[in-house]
Amino acid sequence: RAYIRKDECIECGICRDKCRFDAISEDYVVDPISCEGCEVCFYACPVKAIEMRDTVSGYWFVSDTPYGPMVHGILEIGEENSGKLVTVIRKQALFLAQKQNVNYLIVDGPPGTGCPVNSTLSGLKYTVIVTEPTQSGLHDLERIVNLAHHFNVEPFIVINKYDINKEVSLNIKKRLNEIGANFLGSIPFDRTVNDALKMGKPIVEFAPESEASLAIKEIWEKFKKSLLS
Repeated sequence: RAYIRKDECIECGICRDKCRFDAISEDYVVDPISCEGCEVCFYACPVKAIEMRDTVSGYWFVSDTPYGPMVHGILEIGEENSGKLVTVIRKQALFLAQKQNVNYLIVDGPPGTGCPVNSTLSGLKYTVIVTEPTQSGLHDLERIVNLAHHFNVEPFIVINKYDINKEVSLNIKKRLNEIGANFLGSIPFDRTVNDALKMGKPIVEFAPESEASLAIKEIWEKFKKSLLS
């Protein structure tokens, strides 16, 4: 994170103007909670009074699962997800995949269009974007599809709980051609999903014949054809 050496700082205000996280106070002290470590202030400081200090914001792990190895991370209390954390985990996952000669690497990305999503999408071939049938869902979907196109990643769309608003779901499907996205499938609202979450199991394992499980399996089979084509 950034640290301002007060004896060298001329209080010109450039760092405060450049910081998008408002992490620098009026008396030029960096708030360690707000600072994302992006280094913008470090490079913007005209007198080089800012230094970047290493901090531990979380840890990454490799775990064995019934579905194969998984690289994941855990953040310290009060820490926010960042593009740097995603990048570290992706590098470790890629190293492990190459070492074990794995054909496919699946990256589970966060919602939104911030730095962690940028780091998630960069370098991918395909992305599966899950949305819900609301106007805000459609708005966010268009933003993430545009971001996917920016990184030359082909977007596939899944509508979750499509049947809670079939009219909006239909509007989303119609909009996909206009924004350059592929429709992959829809998942119905299924209360069994909550039961699976309580048990800490994937819905396809907890209730393989449930409506949601059958829809997910159908979506996966359709997506596999795209991977193999």
